[in-house]
Amino acid sequence: MHGNLTQVDFTTGIREWLAQLGGVGPAVVVPIYNAYEDVCECVESLLLHTPVTSPILLIDDCSTDSRIWELGQKLATEQVERVFYLRKQENSGFVGSVNLGFDVSFPRDVVIVNSDLVLPTRWLERLQMAAYTRTNVATVTPFTNHGTMLSLPRRNRPSNDLPPDLTLAEIDERIECASSRLYPPIPTAIGHCTYFRRSALDVVGYFDEAFSPGYGEEVDFSQRALIHGFVNLAADNLFVYHKGSRSFNEKGRLRREQIQIEHEKLLQHRYPWYTSWMHAESNAMHNPLANALGRARRALQPVRIAIDATYVAPTTTGTSVVAFELIRALGTYPQRSAELFVIVRNGTTASFSQRIGDYVDGIYSIDRLRQMEAPMFDLVFRPAQLRNIDDLRLLHTVAEKLIVFQLDFIAYSNPAYVATKEDWMEYRRITELVLATADGVGYLSNDVMADGKLHGLEVPEERCCVLNSGVDHYFYRSQTKPRSPLNHLFSKSFLLVLGTNFLHKNRAHNLRLFEDLVHQTEWSGMLVFAGPKVSHGGSAQEEGSLLGQLPLEVRERIIDLGEVDEDEKNWLLEHAAVVLYPSVCEGFGLIPFEAATYGTPTIPTRSTSLQEILGEGLVYFDTFDPSANAGIVYQMLTDKKLAQRQVEIVLERSHHYRWDSVATSVWDFVFRTLSLPHRAHLIREKLVLGHSQMSTTGAAAQLAPPQSVLSLADRWNQRFRKLWEAVQAGNLRTIEFEVKQYLRWKLGP
Repeated sequence: MHGNLTQVDFTTGIREWLAQLGGVGPAVVVPIYNAYEDVCECVESLLLHTPVTSPILLIDDCSTDSRIWELGQKLATEQVERVFYLRKQENSGFVGSVNLGFDVSFPRDVVIVNSDLVLPTRWLERLQMAAYTRTNVATVTPFTNHGTMLSLPRRNRPSNDLPPDLTLAEIDERIECASSRLYPPIPTAIGHCTYFRRSALDVVGYFDEAFSPGYGEEVDFSQRALIHGFVNLAADNLFVYHKGSRSFNEKGRLRREQIQIEHEKLLQHRYPWYTSWMHAESNAMHNPLANALGRARRALQPVRIAIDATYVAPTTTGTSVVAFELIRALGTYPQRSAELFVIVRNGTTASFSQRIGDYVDGIYSIDRLRQMEAPMFDLVFRPAQLRNIDDLRLLHTVAEKLIVFQLDFIAYSNPAYVATKEDWMEYRRITELVLATADGVGYLSNDVMADGKLHGLEVPEERCCVLNSGVDHYFYRSQTKPRSPLNHLFSKSFLLVLGTNFLHKNRAHNLRLFEDLVHQTEWSGMLVFAGPKVSHGGSAQEEGSLLGQLPLEVRERIIDLGEVDEDEKNWLLEHAAVVLYPSVCEGFGLIPFEAATYGTPTIPTRSTSLQEILGEGLVYFDTFDPSANAGIVYQMLTDKKLAQRQVEIVLERSHHYRWDSVATSVWDFVFRTLSLPHRAHLIREKLVLGHSQMSTTGAAAQLAPPQSVLSLADRWNQRFRKLWEAVQAGNLRTIEFEVKQYLRWKLGP
């Protein structure tokens, strides 16, 4: 019976006992003070799940509950080859108990286990494996339900209870299966369960008695270890159940709170970096710890995916049709295993709910997001390109991971589509930043992916995917009569040119083609343009100049309807004789498929993605020779079999681009992206989020609005101030750097 000896005798007795056991397995030290039921459950799990090669030392800090003594005596007798029970002669606190355990266990590694802990199977083996992933590991701490920054399922939100409907064994198994064994570095060990390597104890020493009776001692040790070159890690493949501090009555808790305040002041004095560093690491969304916690959390709770539809107007447009179709396809996917939400602009929630409310689990406005905890989602998917830094910051803020759909690089390549050179350069830099920080990038076609590589914007292979659009739309099949301004087209056959008047759409070519068609043939139909006009990079001037040169009898047969709504567009597609589609470049090309659903043939070019998407067998415009292309159009107008074959080929091709297949590809890509580590997290935290910090308390403070972006003038005023300061200081290196930056801005890269 160990209990009748002095503490000196105990120390000698423990060492002799350890020597008799042999082996070099780590010693498990359990400091105890009251909480009898918790101690019983902890010891039971230790005996069940700890290797027999690892001795278990129960160090009783002079508990007032006599049952603790009785339990210790019983264990020391019945488990003499595994357990040693030591009752200290006086209560000296947690620090004294642990230091005693460190001392008597030499030369073994030591694991400190709180007495209110329950351990799962193979817990020690996994901790030891993590501890020996690097030679300079000082401590390893596992995930738990009550462990500050290592808490699950809610990060930084400790709970005394396990997630509902799950046992410890089930939770631990799920987390181990989901883990990629990142073993992320953390600023400090967390005291609920910590593996200490003897090499670190030998260099750093034991807990500082200045932190007696307890609180802050593991932080102090961890910082001393760090400045000596060691690291502290988290075991992201292990979960232990921590019931929280139950060893103190109300008076004891008040005293503990006073001690906590005093010890935090001491820590701040010794390690002025610690508080801000701990806050940053605890709340960083894209570092290795966040990635490991995210994987573990997703193993315990449904995955939450958000679709960013803030760029979509609730009115019916081509963009909104594609966005709504994607949301519908993802929401109705038969094997959907994640919760799906949509983010919309303020004031549009009701409109979106009418259209897609049945397909998703919730719709959030931007204002509503800012009132909630962050991050709200595991991943946010943006089905369109981003054009400003605030949108990028917001998406990186509301979700742990981001997928962006790169439709094309047309605007990236073309300076004419924005008002100024500075605007274009800013758009290019935003595109580069998006592609450098997004966890996944979807491309509308292989050609778009190749175009990105051409511009030096290659994304790692495992992080990109070709995600074609679907063409079998369910929304917006118009059954209404066309409006009266279109009635005069009923009696005449017409060629249709549909789309925005961007220069790359090559609308001017259709004017030349139509002139040659009129002169070469007896076809008496019309040419109809329909689509919005852009303020920059449009073909209005070029078209106006050409129209002025056309004979009156040709001009009279040309109509420009301007922007049309979805019903009018569908009517035009249904009644057109042929759709002309001579684009110089396209990311995908929906119009041929839309026309084919109405039995209308389209003649496209083979440019960029169009041949990839539409395949072989079609009649294409192989050149931009108006005369030759006029002959192709006339053949399509007069040969019904050829026109029917053109439609049938496109319809057959449309089976490759079904929304259900798109949904499968998107969901596969989403879960593949979730399985990858965060990408470029330092760039994301520092450049995108602008060093913004989030508190661990709720509501609006936790999701601050993204920082506003300085204007170009403001930014360069700052640079000029830096340059002037460098001139005054004679700092030639800074002067050279700032001058180069200015010239790069003015002259381009």
